[in-house]
Amino acid sequence: MTLRRLTPLILNTYALLTLYTLISLLVGIPYHPFFTTLFALLGFNFALLHGSQHLDWRRTLLLLILNFGIRLLFECVGVATRWIYGPYHYTDKLGPKFLGLAPLLILVAWFMMTYPSYVIARYLVPPTKKLRIWRLSLSALGAAIMTAWNLVMDPMMVAGGHWVWEQPWERLGGS
Repeated sequence: MTLRRLTPLILNTYALLTLYTLISLLVGIPYHPFFTTLFALLGFNFALLHGSQHLDWRRTLLLLILNFGIRLLFECVGVATRWIYGPYHYTDKLGPKFLGLAPLLILVAWFMMTYPSYVIARYLVPPTKKLRIWRLSLSALGAAIMTAWNLVMDPMMVAGGHWVWEQPWERLGGS
């Protein structure tokens, strides 16, 4: 099977599993934690294959390496020092952790969303003759898309017991 045929197969599998998960939750079937890992790995593989076909392997691997390095640094420093995101820690639900701090699956999930955020931003921001302005606009929109995804995911992952904020919401000014 060629990569061009495998890519839509992975995307379709992801979409069907998402539909199954939504329907099963509506009819009362509990969410199985295995799906978290499966979704992340399917999304990661789709992003990697799609990127290799639309950016080329070199650029896709560069994006992957930068994404892994930066995310690993921020996640580990954040958990170890509480400096970046505040006091939180990951539970063991997401699998093995790098240096006991950040689950490796988090790196997979970040790349799974970094690449589609870039693709969406590139689709929405038309190229201009002023390359610097275009790149800045593309970066800003891609970052906004990633932030929106993270704002949706954080409460769900906390509710699922994947990470824990060590400071109660009430103490942070919430209700």
